[in-house]
Amino acid sequence: MTQIYLIRHAEAEGNIYRRYQGHYDSLITERGKRQIAALARRFDGVRIDAVYSSDLYRAYKTSEAVRLPRGLPAVTDGRLREISLGGWEDTPFGEIAALDPGMAYNLDNDPWRWSAPGAETYAAARSRMLEVMREIAERRAGENVAVFSHGLAMTAFLCAVLKIRDAEALSGLRGHMNTAVSVFEYDSGAFKLRTYSDYSHLTEDLKQRKPGLHARFAETSPGEYDVTADGVKCGELSLDLDSGASGGAGMISRLALYEGFRGKGLGVQLLGQAVSVYRGLGRNRLRLVPDGVSDGFFEKLGFVRSGGALEMDIGRRGDA
Repeated sequence: MTQIYLIRHAEAEGNIYRRYQGHYDSLITERGKRQIAALARRFDGVRIDAVYSSDLYRAYKTSEAVRLPRGLPAVTDGRLREISLGGWEDTPFGEIAALDPGMAYNLDNDPWRWSAPGAETYAAARSRMLEVMREIAERRAGENVAVFSHGLAMTAFLCAVLKIRDAEALSGLRGHMNTAVSVFEYDSGAFKLRTYSDYSHLTEDLKQRKPGLHARFAETSPGEYDVTADGVKCGELSLDLDSGASGGAGMISRLALYEGFRGKGLGVQLLGQAVSVYRGLGRNRLRLVPDGVSDGFFEKLGFVRSGGALEMDIGRRGDA
């Protein structure tokens, strides 16, 4: 019998910036780094014979929790990737919710009826996940194996194992928290679920709290954005597209939320828009001078002091 620990990656940029990140190769957040440390403690004393991972950075980086303490390599396989979201990649949740609310709902609740331009189908993701998981289980017969993947892809595999084929049955399952662990046994050609989405290793401060509002960004002139939530203008974002370009930095000149919209998880979404724009321009650092916002807000997200400004590394790590 083979025992497989199927583990979702730690919190990544798209999770806090509220942007779709199927094959978009996002970085691990500061909280995600602490989740990886907690995951390592959860596996302390557990025998693991082999480690497999999606080749996307957020999964491969999370695999360090298991492979580094044991001196094991991680075998990467593109079939363990998240579902490809096609034209939705790196798009804010708020944008898709406004333009195609039905499909936004389907992705999480009725994925068999979901589609997006240029995207993979749920059936295709289910098929490749089942294929690669079966190959791993048979190749590592009798061993304990850790496999690192992604939320939607993991749910597709779970649906295959439990023979879930409709939205009503899927609604009975809670989502996969970042670094949640599901345990499967493989014997005589069949998988059995033993533990589902266990995240008991996470303290309350390590659990993601989803915001009630999702932002949209309307570019009014180059680098200038009106920010709306639920159809109401709630803030402004200004990017100085020329400043710092020679040194690889992107400068935020204004990041503002109006009264009544603060403390609702929108501020980090404005940062996510800035990261997306500047990364697309080839910048590897994000800079700003705090203006009425506590330094602590930015420091929790990975900003550090650099002269009179705060700065964060946004350089892409690439595939594993």
